[in-house]
Amino acid sequence: MIYDHPALRRKPVQNRSRRQVDHLLDAAERLLVQHGTPDLKPTAVAREADVPIATLYQYFEDGTAILRVLVQRYFDNVEMLAIGDIESAASLDDVFVILRESTARWFEAHRSDPALQAQAQVVLAEPILLQESIADSRRIADRLQATLCKHRPEADPLVVWQAALLVNHLFIGALQLALASESPEEQEALFRRWYHIAELALLDAAGAT
Repeated sequence: MIYDHPALRRKPVQNRSRRQVDHLLDAAERLLVQHGTPDLKPTAVAREADVPIATLYQYFEDGTAILRVLVQRYFDNVEMLAIGDIESAASLDDVFVILRESTARWFEAHRSDPALQAQAQVVLAEPILLQESIADSRRIADRLQATLCKHRPEADPLVVWQAALLVNHLFIGALQLALASESPEEQEALFRRWYHIAELALLDAAGAT
């Protein structure tokens, strides 16, 4: 949850303060799309949000803090789109039905939304975001491992978790590679190929191949 992020100077508790943080992040996101650079200046973000700079500094120490919280919001959205309500799967087959459908939505959302594309690029380009990205991958891997092992109790939990971690962490790289193509057909083909590899890796780790 972004409102507890350690990069926030002040944790917004009430709805009004949370709306302020969201408003500032929305402004930072627009600047990211417009200028294609992760170098977010607090003064530029405050100007884009049409708020006093003092309001921004209540929550963010500098541009790096803004970027970290903005990317965490992106990761939260990715988790919701990419694996959906995976815990609701009634069987191993259902797990992969949910994953196929949710990753397809994730891909289409990025293909149609420049803001998501810009944030995905920042995640890959900025070393300061590596730990944020790894933490997000671990969180999703935990959920995938728990669900897969529930339906394959004989599987080695560590092997399943390692496969889930690798598959998830390669997610954004596969997306960027696909979207770099100018051909919509090739974009879809590349992403389908990535998903095929990912599903095989998870099935193999769960001993279900």
